[in-house]
Amino acid sequence: SPRNSIWNISNPSKITILELAEIIGKLLDKPVRPGDNHFNPLHALSKVEINPKRYLDIFGEYKFTTIDYGLKQVIKSAKKQLTIL
Repeated sequence: SPRNSIWNISNPSKITILELAEIIGKLLDKPVRPGDNHFNPLHALSKVEINPKRYLDIFGEYKFTTIDYGLKQVIKSAKKQLTIL
């Protein structure tokens, strides 16, 4: 049953990769240095969007946390588990 599956969901807000990097950089007190706009050898996307439609169809309305809060929680957990941060 889909209800008993593991789900990786994210806040459905639209955000660019650079905006996401800037939030993470701010939380870690690290500078973000965007690369040259014309240099993208791996053809990375500039924007990623998570569409939780299937999740919402199965489970109904869900109150998502903000991206800032969610990232703070992930970083907090990583700092407890990793020695590199």
